[in-house]
Amino acid sequence: MWGLALDLENAEEVIAKIASESGRAEDEIRGLVEKKKAKFSGLLTDSGAAIMVAKELNVNIGVESALAKKNKVSGLKDGMANIDLVVRVLQVFPPKEFEKAGKKGVLCNLVVGDETGEVRLTLWHGYVKKLVEKNVKKGDVLLLKNCFVSSYNQKRQVSLGYGGEFFLEKDDGSLPQPEPNDKKIDELEEGMNDVSVIGRIGRIFPVKEFERDGGTGKVANFEFFDSGGKIRATAWNDSVAQIEGMEGKVVRLEGAYTKKGLRGVELHLGWRARVVESDDKKSGIPKEAEAESVSTAKKISELHEGDKFVEVNGRVVEVLDGRLFFNACPKCGSKATLLDEKFVCDKCGEVEAKKNPVLGVMLDDTSAQMPATFFGEQALQLLGMEQDDFEALIEAETVEKNLKDFAEKLDGKEVVVRGYVRKNNYSGETEIVAKEIEKK
Repeated sequence: MWGLALDLENAEEVIAKIASESGRAEDEIRGLVEKKKAKFSGLLTDSGAAIMVAKELNVNIGVESALAKKNKVSGLKDGMANIDLVVRVLQVFPPKEFEKAGKKGVLCNLVVGDETGEVRLTLWHGYVKKLVEKNVKKGDVLLLKNCFVSSYNQKRQVSLGYGGEFFLEKDDGSLPQPEPNDKKIDELEEGMNDVSVIGRIGRIFPVKEFERDGGTGKVANFEFFDSGGKIRATAWNDSVAQIEGMEGKVVRLEGAYTKKGLRGVELHLGWRARVVESDDKKSGIPKEAEAESVSTAKKISELHEGDKFVEVNGRVVEVLDGRLFFNACPKCGSKATLLDEKFVCDKCGEVEAKKNPVLGVMLDDTSAQMPATFFGEQALQLLGMEQDDFEALIEAETVEKNLKDFAEKLDGKEVVVRGYVRKNNYSGETEIVAKEIEKK
């Protein structure tokens, strides 16, 4: 009857809303309104008396929200206080812990806005706890009570003052929606920024520390999958703590970015990323044991460039010529380049490079043959070796001798390979890039 937005000047709309929310008859509400007007000797309007009745009956008719909407982001100025706002959440950054004067605290920054502009909202301590408990996310509408406006780095920011509060509001559609950037894993492409993906965290690999400007950094790789596929993901620095203890949980990764890795597109959690636990029962995302079936079993003759999450059951008929390794950064796994007799990683600077295995073989499944490339752990698994043994062998023998020995060792070996199909930039041939391997 009253639509998405209630007209607070229309007493009949307010009365109908009170009756609907309280379960009382409209005539009863009208009687209460008349009593309220009589008490104030006719000084109250019908709508004013109805609003007072609503408050006494604990019926939320949106008075505070309506008043708050009169304040707009574009009108905020440094030094303002006791301001109420209704805004939409455009971005939630991960909470950060800090210590000042021997006391520990936590803060969380958000970007919020209305139809007139955007502003940073900073929440502190208990408000951050409520933010997490209420699972506030991008797209939600907030009523902010008792705000003050300040400046940080010459930009306006809003914080909650003493006695301030925030509430999740119903979305009446009056505020602009944030730009949607939700993706499924099989929709991810190289070079995406600020994407959100819902999936299940699989195995989390050990955290590694590395030296960086101004201190020590952290990195942790983990498996991430949804009902359509699996991807290698990496958490950096503060994001590492967010995935701790989340193995097997369904989560929403917000503010992530993608880049090309050695095994295809990878998902990364940087400084702006946030990990929010989601409802497992409603997700429809398989458990880890079921995730293996996500890959589609195909014959080699059916494979095409661009195929993702394929499974091939074949045997090794040839070990292909190649360098057997590339120099990699031991901290982040990226390629390390030799400059002036020192290895340099684009991310981590000067490093002691490790020899990251790479092995190419020809697979045959009777339908056709196709090259398959194995990197890192998958190459070691195929060879049945540890990293230290591999490096020792590389140092002791020539490439030709190792290729010959590997060919003898792997000849006729049956394997199940899961991965994706691409065109090799050097040879121009279509090949399978292994992400998982099972030896028979």
